[in-house]
Amino acid sequence: MLKTKQKQKILNYMREHGSITKYEGFEIGITKADTRISELIADGYDIRKVWVDDVNRDGDRVRYKRYYLASDSIKATA
Repeated sequence: MLKTKQKQKILNYMREHGSITKYEGFEIGITKADTRISELIADGYDIRKVWVDDVNRDGDRVRYKRYYLASDSIKATA
């Protein structure tokens, strides 16, 4: 039940904001957002990831994944 609720929160966030990162998932109360996203992909959602090179607040170079919901429909399984 908890996993399902967290997966739905991630989907809702991506629909509202266009994408999500692991950190943004943490901000909405999901500590294992990357795991929930992997589960959503296994469930058939078309979620794409893009590596982002950025600079954090301390001026350090960082790299993280941003996840996009490419399609809201679940892929048909054969």
